[in-house]
Amino acid sequence: MAPGNHRHDPLGFYRDTVGYRLAVNVRKARGGVCSALVVDAQIVEARREIQIASDLLDSPCLRRIAIQHYRRHAEAADQALQDMAHGLPTTLRDNALRIMRVRDGSVPLKARIETELGSVLDAAVAAFSKSALAIRDAVDAQSEFQKLIKGCGSV
Repeated sequence: MAPGNHRHDPLGFYRDTVGYRLAVNVRKARGGVCSALVVDAQIVEARREIQIASDLLDSPCLRRIAIQHYRRHAEAADQALQDMAHGLPTTLRDNALRIMRVRDGSVPLKARIETELGSVLDAAVAAFSKSALAIRDAVDAQSEFQKLIKGCGSV
C-alpha cells in the first residue's frame, strides 16, 4: 500500500456501473390544445460485480468477512443511488418546462429536450460516481476492516 493509504488489504473486488435511459416523446398540439411532453428517464444499475479473493475460500471466517464487507459496499452504493434519484424528477421536469418555453426553430424540440436532459442525467451520474468513491473510501477504511476481523482471531 502507498504511504498514507489507510485502506485494508484486498478481500476481493467490487464494482458497479450506473447509467440511464432517456426517452422523450413530444405529441404535437391538435385543435388548439397544447403539446404534450412525455419524458421517461430511468436510472439503472447496469452491472454489479463482486468477486471474493480465492485465498479466502479456505477460511470460513475470512470469507464471511469478505461477504459482509462487499455487502456493505452494495448497500452504500444503493443508498447513494437512491439519494441521487430522489431529486431528479423535479430537476428533469423543471428543465423540460424551461426548454419548452424557449422558441428556437433551428433545433427540433425533442432533440433540444433530449440533449438538455441528457446533460442533467450525465451530471447526476457523475455526481453519483464521485459519491461512490467517497463511500468506497469510508467502507474500505482500515478501522472498518479491523471491526470486521475482530472475531476471526489472528489474521
